[in-house]
Amino acid sequence: MDYLKLAREIMYNENQKIVIVNNNNIIYKNDGFGIKPLYCAYMKIKDQMKGTSCADRVIGKAAAWIYKEAGIKELYCDVITTRAKNLLLDSEIEVVFVEEVDYIENRDKTGMCPVETLAKDETDFDNLLKNIEKFLIEKNLM
Repeated sequence: MDYLKLAREIMYNENQKIVIVNNNNIIYKNDGFGIKPLYCAYMKIKDQMKGTSCADRVIGKAAAWIYKEAGIKELYCDVITTRAKNLLLDSEIEVVFVEEVDYIENRDKTGMCPVETLAKDETDFDNLLKNIEKFLIEKNLM
């Protein structure tokens, strides 16, 4: 069975933001926005994410790095940044996407997404996770 196709279909049919499939089992899905659904998935089920097939709407460097550290097998997304795509491909993660962009825009479309800004020059994964958590708390999202 094509598990990546299953993840993608569930994402679209159920209007989810993120879907994670392990073999034929949906182990996580969420309809939230931004980085929060993926961050929460990683913090709760990172050990179960290894070798999974995932579908996500928008992937910037932070999201790509989380997927990489989780050890996923393959990812489908609507939009991906060049930096994120290269990070995933360098990690031998199969990536299928609709559109490639230079960066993820903020919600107002006036500049770069705040999480994309956080991740842009980051070189330490644990520090990235701390900064994402801090951002989510500051925005009252956690």
